[in-house]
Amino acid sequence: MELIGSQNIAPPVGQTLKMPQTVNKIDPEFFRKAFECLDIGMMIHDEQRTILAFNSAAARVTGFTHEEAMKSDCRSLFNPVFCDKSCGLCKTIESGQSKTDYETQIITKNGEAYWIRLDSFPFQHNDKTYFVVLFKDVTEVRQLREQVAGSHSFYNIVGKSEAIKRAFDFIRNVSETDITVLIIGETGSGK
Repeated sequence: MELIGSQNIAPPVGQTLKMPQTVNKIDPEFFRKAFECLDIGMMIHDEQRTILAFNSAAARVTGFTHEEAMKSDCRSLFNPVFCDKSCGLCKTIESGQSKTDYETQIITKNGEAYWIRLDSFPFQHNDKTYFVVLFKDVTEVRQLREQVAGSHSFYNIVGKSEAIKRAFDFIRNVSETDITVLIIGETGSGK
């Protein structure tokens, strides 16, 4: 990567990053170390969704190692329910929006469900489009929000049995996607 002009980069707390102000090229190791300092997941992918950068915080959130993620299609790391047409990142590619941010649920490599906050930023380099994607686990924050809002109701539907709580969770999960859901049951059961 080329550095145009001089830049003042503040080092992360507790670490020192050395970058000469007069060089024309920066060692890729410089950026790798900078990305590893982030406490939020960070990946970079191209328009074909091939992952080109993946930091250790991203590995912690997704359960995939750096080696497993690199050169993979980003859709293979995340829950396919929100990928493609429902994925904000993919919508950014299709619409040309400058930024996307939203919360969605992912299933980790180990099968655990987490809510993450995603922010994606497209950028151009050598006439190609790339995407910086930042994400953070917000599962605990979301659970606390739901507790405060009242876990016994959902859009004027009231109930506190385990079955209705599972139904509420399912509705919340699919409501943020663009998938079809078939609801079946006996007549008069309150579908």
